[in-house]
Amino acid sequence: MLYYKDDIIITEDFVQAGITNGAHLLYCIPTGHYRYGLTYYTSFGSPTMLPAEYTLNGKSFVRILQPFTIIREIESTKNFYNESEYQAFWNEQLTEEERQLLQKMTPEDNPVLMIMDIEPF
Repeated sequence: MLYYKDDIIITEDFVQAGITNGAHLLYCIPTGHYRYGLTYYTSFGSPTMLPAEYTLNGKSFVRILQPFTIIREIESTKNFYNESEYQAFWNEQLTEEERQLLQKMTPEDNPVLMIMDIEPF
């Protein structure tokens, strides 16, 4: 049995809920299928199960990404890999839009809105 915590977001097609073991559940209302503890989106090269924070018009999930956090994570990636591995990460894991944004991003910049449209599964 899954026990839900307070962070529940409901859209037209999905319910996202935090559960007591710290994981998240993504439940598809039309099909009854769910994903539990799995990655369902990637941002700045990092697969993540961090929950969305809001819904947009009852359809899309929205997460707010803070520039100082993004920069810190990219820097830790840079420090973890050697130069050729880091270049591969930069070229293969980041989208062109993410690379352009990172090249001019500073910790004091405005937050980045991540909008996730997930197809029913």
